[in-house]
Amino acid sequence: MFQWFLWDFDGTLFDTYPAANAALLESLAAWGIREDPEETMARLKVRQVPAIQYFQEKHRLPEGRLFEGFRRREAVLVPKCEPFPEAEALCREIVRRGGHNLLYTHRDRLALKMIEAAGLAPFFSGGVTGEDGFPSKPAPDAILHLLNTHAIPPGQALMIGDRLIDVQAAQNAGIAGCWWTEKEASPEYSGIRVRSLSQLEEWLPPSP
Repeated sequence: MFQWFLWDFDGTLFDTYPAANAALLESLAAWGIREDPEETMARLKVRQVPAIQYFQEKHRLPEGRLFEGFRRREAVLVPKCEPFPEAEALCREIVRRGGHNLLYTHRDRLALKMIEAAGLAPFFSGGVTGEDGFPSKPAPDAILHLLNTHAIPPGQALMIGDRLIDVQAAQNAGIAGCWWTEKEASPEYSGIRVRSLSQLEEWLPPSP
């Protein structure tokens, strides 16, 4: 059981991948390019920037232009996204049981605004966004900062994410990770894996 739960944002706390995928497909379409939506989605779920870079180079687009179009469209689509119902319910239940939620995302402070708009801000004790200047996952720096700031014993913390880099960051910081994925086991990770966030129930603090 854990007391502190560190949440990734995109694809874990909020269902933003469909919006990001639409933004990428629309940006490519603006150049007269059609791509397989399943391939674009699969690449975005691994790492967003390398995914966009891949399609920019594949189609020999001017440097930075695909990123510009993507960011412009994403800024319109992503704020309309909602949290995953199971994630929202877990955040509330964690606090009810005396636990704490923290955010750890590469996204900018839009993530904090979306959490507030969804009514989840009271269930979070802080967090780190991409604007805080820490090295990207799987580097452990941001997690170590959160552990230090909130005086969290490493054994009481669990990082929850839908990407391998989320749980690798946890491992590198010396805390447990929970990989929410339907993928087969990876030799790069041997920690907690769930196919549904509801499976995290057994790792929550005991009910009062």
